[in-house]
Amino acid sequence: MVMIQITVSNTRSVAQKQKLYRRIVERLSDSPGLRPEDVFINLVEVFPENRSFGHGEAQYVR
Repeated sequence: MVMIQITVSNTRSVAQKQKLYRRIVERLSDSPGLRPEDVFINLVEVFPENRSFGHGEAQYVR
């Protein structure tokens, strides 16, 4: 079993997320040969104001 957690901004549609999940599983199935049913993906969506990339600032807050 492989668990993947991705933290992203909350800007993607459901269709984009589904495409991402499928593509990740396709690639991991091709190489290194994982079984698709053994790949678990957790997408953690955050708002821009919940991120700071240094200096104690929320750079994406306008």
